[in-house]
Amino acid sequence: MTRILSVFNFLKRVGFAVLFSLCLVAQAQPPVFTTHIVGEYNYPSGLTYGDLDGDGDLDLVAGSWDSNADRLLWYENVGPFDYVEHVIDTLVGALDIAIADLDGDSNKDIVAVGANHGHDQNTVAMWLNDGAQLFSKILLTDTLVLPNGVVAKDFDQDGRTDIVISAEFSDVILFLRNTVDSGFVTQIISQDFPMPIHVQTANVNGDGLLDLFCCSLDGLLAWWEGDGNGEFVYHPIASGMNQPTRMLAADMDNDGDTDFYGTGNPFPEGYFYWVENDGEENFELHYVSVLEDLQQFLPNELCGGDFDGDGDFDVVMCVQPPYDLYYLENDGNMQFEGSALYHGFGLPLLCTDLDFDGDDDLALCDDLNSQVVVLENRWVSSATGHQQFYQMQQGLQCYPNPFNSTTTLRFELAGMSRVTLDIKNILGQSVFKLEKALPPGQHTINFDANLLSTGTYFANLRTLRGSTVQRIILIR
Repeated sequence: MTRILSVFNFLKRVGFAVLFSLCLVAQAQPPVFTTHIVGEYNYPSGLTYGDLDGDGDLDLVAGSWDSNADRLLWYENVGPFDYVEHVIDTLVGALDIAIADLDGDSNKDIVAVGANHGHDQNTVAMWLNDGAQLFSKILLTDTLVLPNGVVAKDFDQDGRTDIVISAEFSDVILFLRNTVDSGFVTQIISQDFPMPIHVQTANVNGDGLLDLFCCSLDGLLAWWEGDGNGEFVYHPIASGMNQPTRMLAADMDNDGDTDFYGTGNPFPEGYFYWVENDGEENFELHYVSVLEDLQQFLPNELCGGDFDGDGDFDVVMCVQPPYDLYYLENDGNMQFEGSALYHGFGLPLLCTDLDFDGDDDLALCDDLNSQVVVLENRWVSSATGHQQFYQMQQGLQCYPNPFNSTTTLRFELAGMSRVTLDIKNILGQSVFKLEKALPPGQHTINFDANLLSTGTYFANLRTLRGSTVQRIILIR
């Protein structure tokens, strides 16, 4: 095994890590998905996941844009793929939803942007959790036109959760800074990026700080570099795309940096976008072909993960018509093949390990069948040698930095995961290493450098899905 890993490390250094993925493909078994109906109502929308009641598992929160029966629903996880429905609010149309502690009481709250149909059009509101899952609504703004994306993270590293919103017809991306005395204070991140769609977060440049990225119906994709203090710098990524409706971030080619992928509407038949990062934030737009059988249809929504445990990034795509989900297996060289997975229209379509069994499951709002659905990935129950993956909610953060003798590293996980934290000096020698499985939530690791010399060190938090690096400076 040591010899195999040594060969792999060598190949990775010279740029041929893809060969390792190709070797794993031969051993991979295709995943099998089991359908679980979570809820049934018209026009479900805005699906997200998080531990809303603090019991250690992942719940679901969903909205609706039915003008006759708008609602905001919490699906409490009471067992593996067993959910109990609770109505949080009525007369609410939610297009996008985020779960986070917004008032600093350690309880998970909800923030949502209103749909362009039904009640509460064009509003942004939050529902504060009293700890017993009784929620009080607070309106944040109702002046935006078609807000469509919301993220809630601590962008300025002050220990309080901030909010970022994109609004399509207002042509703005807003930063709502969470302050002690004044509540949320609004700052403009962008007001000249036309028709922004679904702003999201990623650590694009690998510096351990949260960045933003967003696509535009004008065919643009851009990212805003975060400085850790709540300020953002605009960088273009790609142009000339055909009305991209949602772009996602992931290390699709397993080279250790953040790429992007997504679809448009309408989109050239049988393709999806892959925007490749060369590791230095130079990006190349690719049209990735999929099944020949799909080439007469229009891809509409997609998500990705390692569904078969072979170490590469697979894709699930919603195609209309005939309104089917397709599982597209990556052969390790960004070539995809697969077959129909589920008959329905998934918007949104989410991927995460919902039951903490080490494989990626799917959750979707099925507008075609008027259902909230979970597709349980059963691959891990029959396969062996599987390594768990994680989705990192926040980049690796370090405080204080620079530091004198000890510092604290902080990160947040969305699911149970095996994590490796490796701190190296400028010669590449490891001075601290931690490998263990960690539960979802925020984690802090104290790093004692009393026996080390003054200098620059690099903390790398990683799994097979990707990694993030934070430079830390020790000063005596």
